[in-house]
Amino acid sequence: MHTGITPRALIEALIRADGSAPLGQIYDVGRLLGLDDQRVRLAVRRMIAEGNYLQHGRGRQGTLRQTTGRARSERQDESFVRFAYAQDAGQADWDGNWHLLSFSIPEKQRAARDALRVAALRFGGAAVHGGLYVSAHPWEPLLEPDIDRLEVGDSVLFATSRDLRTASISDPVVLAARFWPLPALARHYQELSDRCDELADRLHLLTESPESHESTVELLSIALRLAAAFDAALRDDPLLPPELLPPTWPAPVARARFRELWGRIHSALERHEISLFAGYVFS
Repeated sequence: MHTGITPRALIEALIRADGSAPLGQIYDVGRLLGLDDQRVRLAVRRMIAEGNYLQHGRGRQGTLRQTTGRARSERQDESFVRFAYAQDAGQADWDGNWHLLSFSIPEKQRAARDALRVAALRFGGAAVHGGLYVSAHPWEPLLEPDIDRLEVGDSVLFATSRDLRTASISDPVVLAARFWPLPALARHYQELSDRCDELADRLHLLTESPESHESTVELLSIALRLAAAFDAALRDDPLLPPELLPPTWPAPVARARFRELWGRIHSALERHEISLFAGYVFS
């Protein structure tokens, strides 16, 4: 079964607040997610070689411990998650401004040009045409560190507009549907809702029963499946203001369903204090 969860994401999710994780638990959760021991073992070795972890003890009885090196995370940025839920709560109204990024970077700086394009898309921008990107949010503070790092400030122009038109289209809702792939984004949120429905009954049984190693492992596997579906939905979502989206936009309902189930898992496993729970902050 393909869950979209990598061995690295599995390992990082199960690191506890003290920086440790029992390898037996990592392997057991991995098996429920379709990750065989060999794949997980190879990931452990790579992460140790990178200097982010040390292993104490051998095999399934061993413990993985985080070093002072900073591990790479595959989870969503916490501020991004907070903003999504602030929008759902009606706490992030659109001010009507479109934010434009324009750049003309010469061919000899192609790597910098490509990196800036990636950054513009990462922060929810849409390509209008070559070298011109648009966002519904004030993204300048987010992009400026990349612009400084790439040393392309002289080739970049920021602007805002309340009168954006293209191909005689000026309606903001129609423009948003033209610039961003809303049907594909909606499908991701439907998949998140479907995953929540799929796991809800089993989750109810597990959270109502006494905690055991087996139930803990299964709860952790459910949490990782939910987190993977949530991340997949948010990964390419520009978090457009509700004013620019169809009235039946599925994201708020899907995120509310995820939050409900996530809260139940967190309550059941709160004493474990694993890093997976720290990556999803709703307020």
